[in-house]
Amino acid sequence: MKTTKQANLGTSALTVSKHAGRKLPWCVNVNPRVTGKRERHFFPSREAAEDWRDGFMGKWALVGTDGIGKMREGVLTVKHAIDRFTAKRELSGWHGQHAAYYLGLFSAQFGGLGVEAIGPDHLEAFWQRPSWGPTTRAQAFRYVRLFWNWAEKRDIVARNPARRCDPPRASRPPKGILTPGAMFALIWAQRPRVEAYSAMVGAYFTLGAFAGLRTSESLAFDPANWDGNALHVLTGKTGARYVTPLAPFRLLYNGYDLRTISRRTLHEACRAVCRMAGVSWPPNCLRHSFASYHLALYEDAPKTAFQLGHSSPAMVYRAYARAVRKEDARAWNALHLLDARARVGE
Repeated sequence: MKTTKQANLGTSALTVSKHAGRKLPWCVNVNPRVTGKRERHFFPSREAAEDWRDGFMGKWALVGTDGIGKMREGVLTVKHAIDRFTAKRELSGWHGQHAAYYLGLFSAQFGGLGVEAIGPDHLEAFWQRPSWGPTTRAQAFRYVRLFWNWAEKRDIVARNPARRCDPPRASRPPKGILTPGAMFALIWAQRPRVEAYSAMVGAYFTLGAFAGLRTSESLAFDPANWDGNALHVLTGKTGARYVTPLAPFRLLYNGYDLRTISRRTLHEACRAVCRMAGVSWPPNCLRHSFASYHLALYEDAPKTAFQLGHSSPAMVYRAYARAVRKEDARAWNALHLLDARARVGE
C-alpha cells in the first residue's frame, strides 16, 4: 500500500491521510491512546473522513476513552453518561445544583442500565414518586430532559426517551395580589404607627406595588436613579431597564435608600406592618399586583412585559398577571389621591 504525505488536521489523536490505489482512499488514523488500540477507518472522500473524525472526537471529549469502548459495546451506562454531563458543567449556579440533585437520584435508580435501555417508562417511574408533588415532578422532568437532550444532540443515544413520554404537569396556584383596599391599609398602617419601619417599608411597598420591581431590585435600587418620570433599574434580573411607574408612585415614594437593609430585616418589618393593618401577605404580591393592575389599566400585554423586564408578553399571563376588574385597576392607580386625603385628616 502506497501512502502519501499525512495531513495532521489539528490533533495528534486522530489524523487524516490519503492512500493511493485503494477504493476508499482517505483514512482516519486513530491513536492507540484514544481507544486502547490502533485503528484505521477508510472513506471515499476527505470531507467524509473529516466528518467522521470530528464526530468521533466530539464523543471522545464527552465520554472519554472508557465511554467510547462502552458505546461500541452498546453498554454505556446511565451513571457514566450522567457523570460526564455533570463534569462538563453544562449548567451553572442554582440550575447546576438542581441538575446535580435530580440527575443524582436518577443515576441512583437507573445508573447501572445502558443508556440505550432507558425508555419512557423508566422516566415516568422516576418522577412519579408518591412523596413528590406536581411541582417537584415537573422540576425533576425538566432536568432529566435536559440531560437526555444533551445525550441525543451529541449522538450518545439514538433515541431520546424524554421525547416519547408524557411530561408531568405542575399545579400553579392563583397569583396572590392585594386589593386596592388592602394596599391602602398597608400604606396607612406603616405611617405613623411603626415609625422605626415607616420610611423603609413605605419605599419597599411603593417600588414593588407601583413600579413592579423585584425585591432584589428594590434592595439594590439607588434613589438617585429616579428622575421624577422614570426609574433606571440597573441591577435587573433580565438586564437594565427604564420603568415608568404608575401614578401613585410620584407622591408616595419617599426616596429611602434600601441598599443598606438586609432582606431579613425588610421582611420582618413587612410582617409587622401587615399584622397592624390586618392584611395577609401572599408571596410576591407587590410585583404580581403591579402586573395585574397595569395590564387591566392599559390592556397592553407587551407594555406590561416591558415594564416588568420580560421579552415576551406570555410571561405576564403565565407567571404574573391575574384577572382584575377595570374599576379596581383605576382604584389602584388612584391610591395616592386617597392617601393625600388621609394626610389632610391626620
